[in-house]
Amino acid sequence: MALGAIASIAILGLAMDVTQAQEPGATPTPVPTPTPETAPAQPPAATAAQPLSLRYRFVEHYGLTADPTRPDQIVAYQVGARQTVREETENPRGAPDRRAITMRTVYTERPGQLGRRGEIVATVRRYDGFRILSAGPADPRQPVPLKGLTLWYHPRPGETPELIVLPPERPIREGEFSAIAGEVYFPNLNVLFPPRSARIGDTWKVGAAAARLLMSGLASGGVVDIEANLSAVERASQGNELIATIDLSGPVDFEDGNGEVRARLWFTFQPALAAELPATGRIAAAKPDPELVEARGFSSKFVMSLRHEIPLDENRRLLQTRIGELHMERRRVSDADASTLIVPDHAPPLTPANSWILYDDPEGRFHFQHPQELVVKPIDPTNPSLVNPIGLVHFVPNQSADVVLITGIPRDEAVRNRAYSDPAAHLKAMRQEWDRRGYDMILGQQGWLPEEDGAQPRRRVYRIEAALKAEGSRLYLDDYIVVMGSGEVFSVQARTGRDDHIAFRAQAETLIRTLGGGSSIPGLTRETRPAPAPRSGPAGPATTPARGAAAPRDDLMKPPPIPRLNNRP
Repeated sequence: MALGAIASIAILGLAMDVTQAQEPGATPTPVPTPTPETAPAQPPAATAAQPLSLRYRFVEHYGLTADPTRPDQIVAYQVGARQTVREETENPRGAPDRRAITMRTVYTERPGQLGRRGEIVATVRRYDGFRILSAGPADPRQPVPLKGLTLWYHPRPGETPELIVLPPERPIREGEFSAIAGEVYFPNLNVLFPPRSARIGDTWKVGAAAARLLMSGLASGGVVDIEANLSAVERASQGNELIATIDLSGPVDFEDGNGEVRARLWFTFQPALAAELPATGRIAAAKPDPELVEARGFSSKFVMSLRHEIPLDENRRLLQTRIGELHMERRRVSDADASTLIVPDHAPPLTPANSWILYDDPEGRFHFQHPQELVVKPIDPTNPSLVNPIGLVHFVPNQSADVVLITGIPRDEAVRNRAYSDPAAHLKAMRQEWDRRGYDMILGQQGWLPEEDGAQPRRRVYRIEAALKAEGSRLYLDDYIVVMGSGEVFSVQARTGRDDHIAFRAQAETLIRTLGGGSSIPGLTRETRPAPAPRSGPAGPATTPARGAAAPRDDLMKPPPIPRLNNRP
């Protein structure tokens, strides 16, 4: 699970949906045993008791292929995660409402593209296992979440990651995207390293930018007072490796309340005395610093506990409390063990087929695919011009948001009200609606779009182009009547404040071509189809393995003591 998911209980809604799709009794695939690396000559710093005068500089190096001369490079690894979210909502009368969910995830990952400084630009990831504990019976008609999904994963600081499905291609479902986007990305944990070399007992601050990589919903300009501490450096139970422990704690402000976080990061490394690269010319080579240890290794474990309190009234007499706990463990695997993860020669081109998200209407009325940057949002049900619409929003910095509204019109309503299906009546209703909102409407082109050859399901699409002006602002609107061959009618609006509205129009019309009636899952009716979780915040499930798969190594999923909120780790 992602700690973003802890900050947003959207994961709970997602998990409740996924419980209907998992296979009872299924267990994740086994975790391959890491191949031992050849340890370098042991320097004086690698004694059982580490001198308090030593300073440690933590470094992670990634590589695309194994290099015998660089045993510290990380070329492939497997991640196991266990996440629990508990929510308690106080009631003015009676006992509080309580909900809880626990999930386990296993995936294998390797670098797919590196930057000029060796930093990760993208990874290739395969989901190996997913389980929900204490889940009810599965519906065999539901697809198994994330099963067999291999991705090109491109992290983007401050945004959701860009996901591209690698062959065999299949759509990413809305709940799956929420799960993946909300996971804590292991390579990002390097933001918790001390900014300079540190001794045992040294402290430093974790800034807001780093905190946002671990949790979502932080208030802009709010309190982020997280202090990190290098609390220990100890020998591993086996081998020459050392393990450094970094503890974190402090209060944070969320957009809808306040919280407190406690976490612990374990960093595993082979110690070496730091030495500068040999110099050339008249500058002499620097001598090794006997007090500085170059800790070349990798973040191997991360646990976090987060308490988030949300006031339900102005006087804070009623609270909703969310407590999330996360345990993640990473193990290096050999290049050979990860050989089935095929790394493309270059970043795959982004297309609707390999990147668009498949959305199923919660009421089972329709389904469609949409670009990842368009986020499904609830729409104000009191708006009289909209009948249970689905809203998709892309917030553009310093501009008005891009918005797509999709409304499924019942057949009897489409017959009764001509404004839904007749272009002339629809245009008249448009003028009245935007005039009521205080906009001047400037009409552009309108007419039936060319029909798609061989399109299934068949549909006819009428487009009305307009510009909307009010108080110095200008919006571009493309309004569509979509008449399906089955007689169903959809109303679609695409509006943007960007001058390149033609590009946004093209996206909207591609979306319309994916629109279909009913559920995308064969055999599911409106009555049997569960509602997917809205993508209002990160979440974190992964695949359910095939029946009969072997159980994972127990220690990967067995968490060490999780830092509690009332005690320092």
